[in-house]
Amino acid sequence: VGFAFDHPEVWSALGMNLYRQGKLQEAVETIKFALTGGPYGKFKKPSKDNMVLFCLAFFTAALGYLAEPCSLFMKICNQDSSPTTLYMMAQMCRMVRTDADLASKALANVCRAYEMSPEAFCSELAVFNATFDLPQWADLSSKVAVHKCLLTSGGEEDKDRGSENERQSRVLPQTFLISGESSRDLGGDLSDFVDSVGGGSDSLWIVRGEIPEKVAKVVRGSELMLQAAKLQKEIQRGVVQPYVCPPFLIRDRVFTLTYALCINSYFPLEVACDKRCFATLSGKTEPPLQPETKEKEYLDFNDLEAALADASDGQEEGITIDAMWGKVKEKVASAALSLASQVCKTKGEARPKRFSAIGLPKLLLLEFALDEKLEPWLVNVNIKPSVKDAVMGNPNALTRTMEGAIVYALGKQIFESSMKAIVDYSSNTAFAFKDQKLYESFSRVKGQFEILTLDSYDAALESHPVE
Repeated sequence: VGFAFDHPEVWSALGMNLYRQGKLQEAVETIKFALTGGPYGKFKKPSKDNMVLFCLAFFTAALGYLAEPCSLFMKICNQDSSPTTLYMMAQMCRMVRTDADLASKALANVCRAYEMSPEAFCSELAVFNATFDLPQWADLSSKVAVHKCLLTSGGEEDKDRGSENERQSRVLPQTFLISGESSRDLGGDLSDFVDSVGGGSDSLWIVRGEIPEKVAKVVRGSELMLQAAKLQKEIQRGVVQPYVCPPFLIRDRVFTLTYALCINSYFPLEVACDKRCFATLSGKTEPPLQPETKEKEYLDFNDLEAALADASDGQEEGITIDAMWGKVKEKVASAALSLASQVCKTKGEARPKRFSAIGLPKLLLLEFALDEKLEPWLVNVNIKPSVKDAVMGNPNALTRTMEGAIVYALGKQIFESSMKAIVDYSSNTAFAFKDQKLYESFSRVKGQFEILTLDSYDAALESHPVE
């Protein structure tokens, strides 16, 4: 900002940086300073930039203000009526209790935008969901932070058990964290960890580095302990876990199962999960110590069900998607409870309750691996999933899953939750929401999602009051 003061994107980035730290008031003051023109009126472009205005509107709404963000979103919509801006304007109009016709028109335009291009619509909403989420999610942006959250928020029996590397989780395989916070040699700690798990020198372990570009590496226990120092230097931050693999492969390749999770509301907590998972076929074939030789491939629900039936043929008990959901559901609920308990803590001026009032859901992808007994274990949590993997207009299973999750999350808010009153009001006007393609798509995917029971949530919050 010091030397690029007339570049709007710099001010937006600075505002977002402060926002992710929970410094909402400072972010608002910073953006307003840019809009006023600064000393001697040197800042010309920021006041004309819609992204800068959107940041200001969103930050003030997150602080609990109503009138100012409502007028700002209206101003932006007059210049650039994107689906996210229209949705936010409709939500603010609802909360201000201003002209219901205005909120209804904004929602009608959201439906029209979806009908024009569902792919582009879902792609924009995915970016919005990943960018303008609760600042508390920034504290869970790394593999180490997510795994530490899932390890340290287990049952009462785990609370007095030393460091996180000595604890077990109901949802994770036994996990060793390389946090990069200690200068001590990892060799001894890793050796103790391998011995405690019961793995010998020939056991297989998977090392996942923090940087997404680093491919997960499978090594033997003997190599793991001998190269501990090199390992610590190479990845700095990451996790080490036993190599989990089912007793069969799909198309001669290792696979994982991914489920889409939607946090509809933080207060009260409501979480829904898509029962129709998709499979990611790794580039690895057997044996697992060999390097990846193929491109990663996705199998959607329908193809996966047939592939599982073929691959598990000969097992004592065949595996089906429904049977797998029965095993996964409890672990998804446990992981969702742990993550929600973490992000519902106060961070600066950020309050999850205000996000729920605005009607902003959160989407996650949970990736599970199966062990030899077909027990699912959570191996990855994607807190910022996107729809960018569609290639030349040909969506893959990941893209279709994300589009279904976005339609469900948005449709839930519009047709059944925060915006339902506006939809009911509009039923007496010329525009019929339930005749729109968005409602048709929501009705189709709604049955795929199951709202999870999280009875222990209120008790978990007693020690972390939010408001």
